[in-house]
Amino acid sequence: MLSNEFIASLRNKYNTSIDDFDLKLSGTQITCSVVDSNGIKSKLGYVISDTSTEKEIDSWVCKIVNSINNIRRLNEKSNGEYAIKYAYVINKETLKKSYVYDWDYNGIVIALSINSIELLNNSIDELLSEVETYDSFKSFIENYIAKDKVVSSIGIEFNSKSVDNNIYDILGYKAESRNSILSTIRNYKNKTGKIKLKSSILSESLGILAKVVWEVDFSNMDLKIYFDENKIFYTEYMDFIRDPEILNGLLKIYKPNLTDIFE
Repeated sequence: MLSNEFIASLRNKYNTSIDDFDLKLSGTQITCSVVDSNGIKSKLGYVISDTSTEKEIDSWVCKIVNSINNIRRLNEKSNGEYAIKYAYVINKETLKKSYVYDWDYNGIVIALSINSIELLNNSIDELLSEVETYDSFKSFIENYIAKDKVVSSIGIEFNSKSVDNNIYDILGYKAESRNSILSTIRNYKNKTGKIKLKSSILSESLGILAKVVWEVDFSNMDLKIYFDENKIFYTEYMDFIRDPEILNGLLKIYKPNLTDIFE
């Protein structure tokens, strides 16, 4: 049976390797808590069996720490004007494919699949020489999925709501929609003060990629919405639209009635 002393020795061994690391033993379960270079928290479990050895558990922890450090090294190289950040997020979605964790006009965070993390760990030194950087959101949209060497080298396949993996569905896989934001506001428990939320408009039919900021004032029963950075990306011309008349017209259609929120 593994002892708390062994777990403490592993904790001491690895806690300086990454910024936030903890290891706990509870019965036959070991929990490893980590935070990656994007500040994303993960908890991973190891169920101890009769055949489990200290060497196996040490190897399991070492693999987690190395994965986080290798992703950090990759992020340091891919930090262009439009920053590509990869993330260590272990959940049911990353068992087979990667997905866009978050995005805006200045950068994107991609949760890597377990398979891509494995390939990254096996080729990190060679891969660092292949990292490409992007100088704009436009450059990312035009080149990343089809041409990026990291994507092909570590086999990044994206979870998507469509078969053809178009950019609208890839960015929108986990993005907050208008309806999900409305649900969050309606179900918000402490309905006092102000909160700020963001949703995405990802419309292939309109050719629009946009972020919408919601400022909700519960105390005064007021809602203000506006496009992030006061612009939207129009894919037909591969450029931003900043015309206030166009933006305000879209917002009038998009903005809900106050009665839809403050019931």
